[in-house]
Amino acid sequence: MEGTLDIWSIVSGKDGKPYVQFKFDEEHKFQLTPIEARQHAYKILQVSFAAEADAFFVNFIVEKIGLELEKAVGLLADFRHWRAKNEH
Repeated sequence: MEGTLDIWSIVSGKDGKPYVQFKFDEEHKFQLTPIEARQHAYKILQVSFAAEADAFFVNFIVEKIGLELEKAVGLLADFRHWRAKNEH
């Protein structure tokens, strides 16, 4: 991904409320309330930890079982599907 994601806090001149301003390049700008921003931040943390766990799973399958990387990634997709179906 090229470009920079800039994030800063603002107070609206219209209603005096706090917002978190996001800007990616000059074309993509948006604001979130602090609660919305924290919800997105929490989701980013969850997904980043999941990405590391997924990579650990795939690398374990490749290194310990000897499955090819492409097949190990496919196994991960199968595992995710099975887990989603069996969650209570």
